Amino acid sequence: ASLVREHGVAVRAYDAKPPRTTFCAVRRGGPDVLARDASSRLSTLFLCYPDDTAAADAASDDDDGDGDGEDAVPCSLASLEAFAGATVVAAGELFIAGGALHRASAPWGRSFDSAAQVRLAELFHVVLVVDLPRWPVAKDVLTVWRRTRVCRWRWGDRTSPQSGEERGSPPSEAALPEEEEEEEDDAEEAWADIPPHESLSYAVAAPAFQHLLL
Repeated sequence: ASLVREHGVAVRAYDAKPPRTTFCAVRRGGPDVLARDASSRLSTLFLCYPDDTAAADAASDDDDGDGDGEDAVPCSLASLEAFAGATVVAAGELFIAGGALHRASAPWGRSFDSAAQVRLAELFHVVLVVDLPRWPVAKDVLTVWRRTRVCRWRWGDRTSPQSGEERGSPPSEAALPEEEEEEEDDAEEAWADIPPHESLSYAVAAPAFQHLLL
């Protein structure tokens, strides 16, 4: 947070258990802050290893006798559900970047709950993946996600209900049996509308296989 602030970005840092020594002001708080603060809609949500110590914290809570550690909603998932803004920055181990080397944490990694990663991919699309300096036993990355706009159309219509532009028939329509076409005509479905300039290329290869991309 302090490094981002040095570049002139307004930052409000929160932690469920703020450390005693910090490089900038860190307030005590969690996903509930997003639910209370309407201005968060205009902000970027930065999740930095939100669930990295979740297992240890849950065990500690159980030892304290409150009994709700196991049933608590992961910080990452609760934050995504409460956040109404357009951009999420996620730092840590993620399935989209190879998960984890630690076999007990594979394939999701140790930083984000698996349900949160699924929800992140449902609501947003990734536009940037950058390797972070890390220990040899970690696969930490910095990722940026943009909220995905949803368009809806009816299979029987050739125009989008929202834009009115010519959409054309989906490729699978011709393959439908004749008796099923009538049922599909009135079905409205939701489709992700990701603009080309926000579509990430997945043409990547490990160094030993770079020649296959030529």
